[in-house]
Amino acid sequence: MEVAMVEGKSLHGITEELYRAIVALVDDRVREIRVLRSDFDRLEAAVLALAEAQRRTEERVNELAEAQRQTEERLERLEATVQALAEAQRRTEERVNELA
Repeated sequence: MEVAMVEGKSLHGITEELYRAIVALVDDRVREIRVLRSDFDRLEAAVLALAEAQRRTEERVNELAEAQRQTEERLERLEATVQALAEAQRRTEERVNELA
């Protein structure tokens, strides 16, 4: 039995035309894989960038939460001061009434 050969390679019982079609198909798939790999690389870079942006966002949210806590503390102190002033005003009015 004679074995057909192309470029020094055995065709393993298939025609040269079918062999070349298979090679062309495999070459096309390899090119697609290269594109998919480059897409994967870009996707990986995008994911890393998003992870960094998320880290910065979380950091900023923590800063805002701390600022909110400080604001609430100042508001509580202000409310206490207003209550003290209201009480002082009430006493002043009582004293004015007594003097009148």
